Amino acid sequence: MSARNSTEVDRHLGERLAARRVALGLTRHQVASAAGVSVQQLAKYEMGANRISASRLVLLAESLSLSPAALLPPSGTSSAAEADGDAFDRLTARIADPAVRAALIGLAAVLAA
Repeated sequence: MSARNSTEVDRHLGERLAARRVALGLTRHQVASAAGVSVQQLAKYEMGANRISASRLVLLAESLSLSPAALLPPSGTSSAAEADGDAFDRLTARIADPAVRAALIGLAAVLAA
């Protein structure tokens, strides 16, 4: 496989990047600027079309207030709580209204405390 071919991991990373960005109410421009990439490149990362280097993964994760590991696919030993967290992120990202999204995340933070 060529280094340019995307894999299932690349697609997972892209989905997690996009879900987190949307959950935080950030634009592609904001995240791209913080990570030092073009908006077009970020879009390719989010679609899983381009691979992300380790150093770029760190910058992207930091721009989204995450650890790089939080963007990686779960290992075969992932817990139910991690799977639930992944589902929460995906579903939250689908909420169009930023105020509703923020309220849901706030509620989750209160319940988790």
